Amino acid sequence: MSSVESQRTSTGRRRNPRGQGERLRAEILAAFARLLDQKVEENALPVSLREVSREVVDDAVEFLRRSLRPIAPRKRWAEDGGVSVVPSPNEDGVALCIYGDPGWGREVERGKHEAGRFSKALVAASVGAIRDRWRPEPAPEWVTSIPTRGRSSIVGDFAVAVAADLGLPYVPCLATLADSQPQRQMQNSVLKLANARAKLSIDGSRVRPGPVLLIDDIVDSRWTMTVAGALLREQGSGPVFPFALAAAGAGDD
Repeated sequence: MSSVESQRTSTGRRRNPRGQGERLRAEILAAFARLLDQKVEENALPVSLREVSREVVDDAVEFLRRSLRPIAPRKRWAEDGGVSVVPSPNEDGVALCIYGDPGWGREVERGKHEAGRFSKALVAASVGAIRDRWRPEPAPEWVTSIPTRGRSSIVGDFAVAVAADLGLPYVPCLATLADSQPQRQMQNSVLKLANARAKLSIDGSRVRPGPVLLIDDIVDSRWTMTVAGALLREQGSGPVFPFALAAAGAGDD
């Protein structure tokens, strides 16, 4: 998996990973060509704009649903006194989609802000992405997650379902302070790192020694994932593989 991250435009919107725009355009042209071929065979020309739009949109959404986003590991801490090396950084991870985008992004948004839970479709899509496309090595032997602030169990419930479908044990060993501040309120990496360290804790007695799949709902700055991974490694876990439902379009993690 490439470690190149999505870049942001001057308006703050996240750019697609390098090469994805070209692939998406190719998919759109291929969809248009298939529609024309079908209409020629059916002797049903001309093609309406609505038919073209529907075919193109369906193919574009399917393309986005097949496109995983990389989560590159942070390898240095950002602190007031300068930078230092993360002793055991996370492995390369992936996000299923970009938050709010067509494809799975809007389904993640609905689950987070409307339904209060992530759908079975998102569980199935995540399991398929992890098992059939990402295939992290060495393969994770257990699953844990970063708990949501407050009383919501939305991330934990999702992680339990993913773990069950992967045939892996789910072990809740991380905790998040209920009154902690959201990362999006932090203005720079130093503050985001400090906030992630302040809000996360771990029950070392529950940590297992094998490779672990670390699940969160949305990732942006990667500091929460980085701190959680460091806590797991300090307590004796094997390699940490981050997985998020979505990469944020604006600061969230």
